Amino acid sequence: YSSPRPRRTWNGSGGSVGPSCPLADTWKGREDLLHTRVARDVRESLRSLAFETSIDTSRYVVVGVGATASIAVEAADLDSRVAALVLISPRPEPLTQGPMRARIRRIGRPIFFQVGPEDFEYADVTDALYQAGNRSASRVAEAKLNGHGPAQFHGEPAVAARLTRWLSETLTSGRPK
Repeated sequence: YSSPRPRRTWNGSGGSVGPSCPLADTWKGREDLLHTRVARDVRESLRSLAFETSIDTSRYVVVGVGATASIAVEAADLDSRVAALVLISPRPEPLTQGPMRARIRRIGRPIFFQVGPEDFEYADVTDALYQAGNRSASRVAEAKLNGHGPAQFHGEPAVAARLTRWLSETLTSGRPK
C-alpha cells in the first residue's frame, strides 16, 4: 500500500495553481503543449511589461536553467526581440535536444552557456548545442568551484563578471548606431 501523494497547497504565497497554471509534475503527456505555452508566456509577459511601464522591451535576454533551457530557446524562436540567451547548466530532455539544436541553428542568436563541474555528464549535449549556433558570438564558460545551475554564481565572482562582460559586449555590438 502506498499513500496518495500529498497535494500542494498555496495559501497566500502567490503561487496559484489551477487548470491555467499547472504544476510541472502534472505535465506528463502534455509536455509539448505546456512547453510551447510557457515559451509564449515569455513574449506575452514582455508585451504586458511594455504596456504597463516605460521600460524599453525592444530587445531582451532570456535565461534558461537546467531543463528550462529548451523553453528559453523556443521563446527566442517565437520572439525576434530576444537579442541573446543565457543557458545555465542546460539539461534538455532527450526528446527535446534535436528540436532545440534546430531552433538554435535557425535563430542564430548569441548564447552564453554557463556550466559547472556537476554538469560534466551533459558536456556532449552542451557542445552539440554550442556547435549548432552562432559560435563566433556565443561562449561556453565553466565555473571552477562546485555548483550546479545558479549555485555556480555563489562564491566565484569571476562567473558573474564573465557573464556581465559578455552581455555588455553582445548587447552593445548588436545595437544599431
